[in-house]
Amino acid sequence: MKLREKSNIDICKENSVDSLIMANVVEEKNTKAKIRATLQIISKILCGTLGPYGTTTIIQDREMKHFATKDGYDLMNKINFNDEASRTILDLVRQVASNQVMTVGDGSTSAIVVAEALYSTLTAPELELFNKVAPKDVLDILNDISVYLEEELKKVARPVSKDLHEVETVAMISTNNDRQTGKLIKEIYEKIGEFGFVSTDIMDKKEKDSYEIKRGLEWRDGYIEDYFAEGYENKKIIHDQEPRIFITDAFLTYNDIPAIIAPIIGEVCGTQKAELVFVANGYDEDVKTFLKTNRLKHKSIKKDPEIVFTAVDMELVTETGRYDIEDLALLVGAEVFKKLENKPAEIMQNPARFIGRAQKAFITKKTTQIIGKEEKNEKVEAKVVELRAKLQEKLQIEEPNMDLQFDIYQLKRRISTLTDSTAVIHVAGKSLTERMTRERLFEDAILAAKSAIKHGIIPGGNIMVPKILNEKDEELVGILSEKYSYIPVENIGQFFMEFIWIFSDAFLESYKNVLNNSYFNEEQVEEVVGTCIKESKFYNLKLHKYENMGETEVINSVDTDIQILRSVISIIGIIATSNQMITLNLNITDQIDQRVR
Repeated sequence: MKLREKSNIDICKENSVDSLIMANVVEEKNTKAKIRATLQIISKILCGTLGPYGTTTIIQDREMKHFATKDGYDLMNKINFNDEASRTILDLVRQVASNQVMTVGDGSTSAIVVAEALYSTLTAPELELFNKVAPKDVLDILNDISVYLEEELKKVARPVSKDLHEVETVAMISTNNDRQTGKLIKEIYEKIGEFGFVSTDIMDKKEKDSYEIKRGLEWRDGYIEDYFAEGYENKKIIHDQEPRIFITDAFLTYNDIPAIIAPIIGEVCGTQKAELVFVANGYDEDVKTFLKTNRLKHKSIKKDPEIVFTAVDMELVTETGRYDIEDLALLVGAEVFKKLENKPAEIMQNPARFIGRAQKAFITKKTTQIIGKEEKNEKVEAKVVELRAKLQEKLQIEEPNMDLQFDIYQLKRRISTLTDSTAVIHVAGKSLTERMTRERLFEDAILAAKSAIKHGIIPGGNIMVPKILNEKDEELVGILSEKYSYIPVENIGQFFMEFIWIFSDAFLESYKNVLNNSYFNEEQVEEVVGTCIKESKFYNLKLHKYENMGETEVINSVDTDIQILRSVISIIGIIATSNQMITLNLNITDQIDQRVR
């Protein structure tokens, strides 16, 4: 019987787990079985969504609203267990999946399906692996296999074409084969280039998806504390009413609270009744406590308008960070406040000097996007002229080197930032719920497309990892046997060969589920998988035929597969070395409440 055909009770019975038991301590003899059962249930729920024939799930939210989705990450965020230990495992898996989605926009379902298959095999009682090998050694071996595979995946990846037709395909696949969305995202990247970034907007009701191009900057630091995102959908902060931007190159400390931070909050949020974004090179614990206390206090006051501000980091150690802060100040029409050069009193003497304005700001846990105002900015135009002159000068040098190539890259990136490098997609939908659902797909597609442009592409379906292992197994066995020669097994070569097969079979589970969700029976699935692994072919379910592996249109960013690898190892690393669990000790009332929910 296939995993997805079993009931949750069946799974629990097979693993000798009481599905209703809640305990404070899950002892060693039960821990692995409970982890295995929980992962199997999560995987069973998610695996039916994989591939073009994957099915949707109807979800009811807390407001009793309903929507249908086949996005695995959305499903996982709605799953709950009435067992405290299982909820703990689910939360750990969610954290890893969240990082996967925020990095490449795709692959969280595959990562969980693969992790479940790998963990279930490694901890199977009949294998007795952990009786032969220490858990730490198992994890180290998995890490070494992962590192080896990452390098091999990079070798087989190919860059996207100049016409960006692969970007359209990647975006289309990421949005459940929505060709119009794929075309839209390809069109956007044709205009904003490889250094541009894309954000989404769902506030206005639109009948058709549309976009506009603006100036803007994105960097890979988000809000400094999670409480800033409370009340925002998907933990994504949107300041869309000309937010004020204060920028400093300093690390803000306790002494800056009365001198800089409090006066700025009072001026912007109090006097101007505007939203505010602090951008700094870091914040000490006193500053974080002050910001949190004031943010939450004003959020709880119902009679007065809420004071809204967000604090974000911007690293200034690298040359890229130093350029970014300079360009951000130009975009918002303000100066960077420098504690070594400027006095705090100067801020209130002329607020407009150090407090700029943006059109919008989009802030997540990992990224910040600031969109500049549309009005003419002479300082920006002058800087663009200067940068273009420097770029032409660099391009004339006949003997390029690594430093020169980096300089050219930085100049192109900065020119893109200060010109039309930012796209805002206005997501259409009849209701806010529909627009929010479609926005999640757009965000996944944007991340997937950008990752493809940056890292290159490979055939999809997670087929490349087992294919590489099939071709390179002997080489990898040699590497592992030499490094771990101390492991007490009779035949070290055979041991590692079997270990590699287990790893390969786990990754094949993802592709097998894609095929199982279609019109293939079990025998046909094995035949297709065998052909794809042994030959340079890939089965395209949409076209119902084999394609050359290097020519198939079923593709994704190579970084998607790399991030899936890392997510799998991260999940296994957390749970494989755990021999017991300590959870909250729920009372009877809590248990009844959880079962009702």
